[in-house]
Amino acid sequence: MQVPRGGQATVHSPGQLVVYPCLRLRDFGLSPRCFVSKMEQVTQACLADFGIDAVKGDREPGLFVQGKKIAAFGFHISRGLTSHGIAINVANDLSLFDLIRTCGVARQPITSLADQGCRHSVADVFASWFERVHDDLEACP
Repeated sequence: MQVPRGGQATVHSPGQLVVYPCLRLRDFGLSPRCFVSKMEQVTQACLADFGIDAVKGDREPGLFVQGKKIAAFGFHISRGLTSHGIAINVANDLSLFDLIRTCGVARQPITSLADQGCRHSVADVFASWFERVHDDLEACP
């Protein structure tokens, strides 16, 4: 099925936090570039809450831990409205990624919070992410 977002294929499965923030950017005084940057920053800070030192990708969107993707971003923005979003690997079956070209990259190494020794639930990670995004967007003009 064709979807209007970045990447060629995606996997969403139990144990993965999937967040699709649907916002009207002008309500928050955000440009598309600023919105994507804020989502990356919020997600990076959320992962840091759990002891995960994730960095932005050099050539592709997402957050990485030692070269392995832990969070994927695939937004669609049309007429200032956002759709699609973020997937954070918490404790999901990473072997499913072997079936696709993750964000168009063959054999992309993947990791999760669980792989990194973090034993928190998807609900814990969502609570942290939501609190951070709420505070960050509230600070927008």
